[in-house]
Amino acid sequence: MNKLDELISKFENDKSWNPQQRGGGRRFDKELIWIRGMIESYSEKLNIPLDEVVDSFEKNRGYSWPNYYQKAHFPDLDKLESVSIYETLDDFKQTNKRFKCPSCGNVYTHPTQCEHRIKEDGICDWTAGGLFQIGLHHVVIKDVTLVPIGIFQPVEEIVNE
Repeated sequence: MNKLDELISKFENDKSWNPQQRGGGRRFDKELIWIRGMIESYSEKLNIPLDEVVDSFEKNRGYSWPNYYQKAHFPDLDKLESVSIYETLDDFKQTNKRFKCPSCGNVYTHPTQCEHRIKEDGICDWTAGGLFQIGLHHVVIKDVTLVPIGIFQPVEEIVNE
């Protein structure tokens, strides 16, 4: 039995969160089908072994599984405009130094917050974590989390000749 089968079995048999319902079935039967499919999809699309995906997700889970494994937390990778994968946070930092705000178009050094907010009296207060997720690039940093993180579009450094 692989780790995904073990995880799903553990959740299926969790009587405190997944009790038997009147008329058959359990409370989270549909969600467990989604969890299995989502983990298999992440494994396939990120080209990471299934057991490593399960280990990573569970390592980062600090609260109940029904609240952690939700569609809002694990975006459908097929619906994201662009995703880059990095082995470590240092790899990400070395590769990406400047980011373009999708709202005002200015380029700064913060990957998720327009620095107009800080440097120019709040002219633009756009953040990657806001309500509107338009124009974001997503990154997966394997040693941090396999869940894609929305950031502003990275731009190449401008080299003065």
